[in-house]
Amino acid sequence: MLRDDLPVEILYEFLAGTILKAIALNQQHRLGLEEAGATAAGFFLNGTRSRD
Repeated sequence: MLRDDLPVEILYEFLAGTILKAIALNQQHRLGLEEAGATAAGFFLNGTRSRD
C-alpha cells in the first residue's frame, strides 16, 4: 500500500525524477545499469510505503 498523505501525482513525480536520476548516474558511469535500476526501485518503493 502506498502512502496516503501525498497525492498520487506527487508520488508519480518522485518516481519519474528517481528514474531520470538513475539513468543520468548510469550515463555518467557512476552506477552500473543493474545497480541504478535496483537503487531507484528500492529508494522509491521503500520511501512510498504506508506509514502504518
